[in-house]
Amino acid sequence: MLNNASTILVQKNRLKQHSLKQRIKKIVIPATFTLFLSACTNLSFFENEITNSLRYDAYSSSEFYVRKATTAKDEETKQSYRLLAIRKLLQENKLSEAKYMFKKLTRNLNDIQTIEYHLLIAKLKVMEHNFNQANTSLNRLNIEKLSHSQLKRYYKIAVLISKNKKDIINALRKSIELEKYLKSNQERQENNDSIWELLRMSNPQMLSQINIKRNEASLSAWLNLINVYNTYKSQPQELALSINNWKMRFAHHSAALFLPAELKTIISFEKTQFTNISLLLPLSGDYKFLGDVVYKGFSEASQSNNNIMVNVLDTNTASIDELIQKSKNLGAKAIVGPLLKSKVDNILTTPNTFGLSVLALNSTSNVKAKTNICYYGLSPEAEAQSAANKIYEDRFTQVTVVAPNDDFGRRSANSFLSQWRKLTNDDANVQYYEQAIDIVAKLQNTNTQALYFLGNANQLLEAKEALDASELVGKFAIYSSSRSHSPNSRADFFTTMEGVKFSEIPLLSDRFSSDYKKVSELVNNDYSMMRLYAMGFDAWKIINNFNEIRQIPDFNIDGLTGKLKTGVNCNIERGMTWLKYSGTRIIQE
Repeated sequence: MLNNASTILVQKNRLKQHSLKQRIKKIVIPATFTLFLSACTNLSFFENEITNSLRYDAYSSSEFYVRKATTAKDEETKQSYRLLAIRKLLQENKLSEAKYMFKKLTRNLNDIQTIEYHLLIAKLKVMEHNFNQANTSLNRLNIEKLSHSQLKRYYKIAVLISKNKKDIINALRKSIELEKYLKSNQERQENNDSIWELLRMSNPQMLSQINIKRNEASLSAWLNLINVYNTYKSQPQELALSINNWKMRFAHHSAALFLPAELKTIISFEKTQFTNISLLLPLSGDYKFLGDVVYKGFSEASQSNNNIMVNVLDTNTASIDELIQKSKNLGAKAIVGPLLKSKVDNILTTPNTFGLSVLALNSTSNVKAKTNICYYGLSPEAEAQSAANKIYEDRFTQVTVVAPNDDFGRRSANSFLSQWRKLTNDDANVQYYEQAIDIVAKLQNTNTQALYFLGNANQLLEAKEALDASELVGKFAIYSSSRSHSPNSRADFFTTMEGVKFSEIPLLSDRFSSDYKKVSELVNNDYSMMRLYAMGFDAWKIINNFNEIRQIPDFNIDGLTGKLKTGVNCNIERGMTWLKYSGTRIIQE
C-alpha cells in the first residue's frame, strides 16, 4: 500500500516536472531564437548576395545590370543592381544614363549601398569637373570600412581631386597609397607613369622641401629618383647610368619593378653619332633664295665638326624618293630637309626613309608620328604656343587673342587656344579683325586681362593707337609676336608701344651681339632672312642631337631660334625670348 502510494507520488512529480519543462521550452526557446536571428542579421548571416558584391569589382556590362534591376523581386536587390549599373555607366562614359539611374534610387539605402553611393557620386562629380562636391562625397566615407576594391576607387578619385587643386604633394601621396590596391602589372605601370608625370611637372625646390614621414619610404625613393633625373637630364649618358644605379639601390621599389615608360626610353638611349648627313634644299628655281640662306646657316654651324660628311642636294633636280636613295648610296644615315611643305608631304609617304633619321625643315597638316622623323621650322604655331606659356607664367587667367581674319591669324589663334587649354583646362577668347582699328568695339564689355595681338608692325600700331584713344586705354597687358617687330620702326613707334611685350628669336634679341652683327651683314639686315639663317644653323645642332632630343623628355638645345625641345609628333618647339618696349629702347623681360 505504501509502495503504491509512493509510486503514484513520484509519477505526479515527474508529470509536474515534464509540464514545467514544456512551459519553459515554449517561453525560452522562441525568445532565444529571436535573439539568435537578431545577432545573425548583424553578422550578415542573411546578407544579400548582390548587395555584398558592391564591395568588389564589377565585370558585367551596364546593360546587364540595368536588366537585372528591372527584373529583381525585392527592393534591396533592385537598389544594388542600380548602383552596379551606375558604376558601369560611368566607366563607359554614359553620364546622362548614369544620372537617370541615380534618380531611380530610393533613399532607404543600407550601409554597404551608402558607401557605394558616395563613391559613385564622387566619380560623377569628378567627371563633371565639380571637384569640390566630389571631395565632399569622399569625406563622408570612413576608409576603414572600405574593401580593397573600394579603396582602389577611392584613391583614384582622391588623386584626381588633388591634381585639380594643383596639390601635387597630396596627389603624390594618394598615388603611392593607391599602389597597395592594384592587382595587375598594367595598373601598376600606369600608376607609376602617373606618379612620374606628377614629379616631372613639379618645381624641384618644392619637392626638396617635402617633409617625409617615417612610413613614407616609397615617397622618399621616388623623390630620390626625380632628383637623379633633374641632376643629369642634360647629360643623357650619365642619366642612364644613374637611373640603373638607382634601380639597384631600390631593387624592391615599385618603380624599379615597373620603371616609368619615359625612363625606359632613357636607359636604352644611344648617343647620336652621324658621320654622313644629306641636306635637301631648293637650290634652283623660285625658292633658291630661301635654300641659299638656310644653307649658309647650316654650313656655318657644320664648321664646328669637320669629321662629318655633308651631301648637299637640290630638291628641284629629282624626286624626293630619288634623292633619298641617292643619299643612301652616298652613305648618309641622316637627312635634313626638305624645306618646302609639298616636299615634306612627299617624304611622309615614301617608305624609303627606313633606316634613316630625318629632320624635316617644315611641318604640314599631314604630319604624323614616326619614330625616325622630327619636324622643325619657323611656324607661327610654335610662336603662339610660346606666347600661351608666357602669359600663363605671368599669371593672367582671362585672355583674348586678337588675330587677322586670314590663314596666319587662324593658324596662330588655334595653336594658342590649344596650348592654353592644356595649361588651364579653360578656353581663351578669340576676336578676328579685318582692320586692326576694329578691335576697340570688339573688346567692349569683356573681362579680359591680357591681349595676344597677332599682326605686323603697322597693324599693331593702328590697334594700339585706337586703344589709347578709347576708354580702354591701359586696361590690358598687351603681348605680340615677332611679326610685329621690324628693324625699320621709328622712335614714335617705340613710344606708342610703351609696355607692350613681344616674342623674338634669341639671335634678334641682342642687336649688339657678335652673332647679330655677323648675320646682319650677310643678309643686309633683313630680319626674315636672318631668321632663316638661324634656322639653318640650329638644324645642324638638332640633327647632331637627334637621339637626345627625341628620347630624353626634358632635353633642350639653346639655339639661335629659341630654346628647342620636342613636342607632339616630334615637332620641335621653340621657347622664345621675350622683350618689352620701354621708352625709346627694347629691354629683355
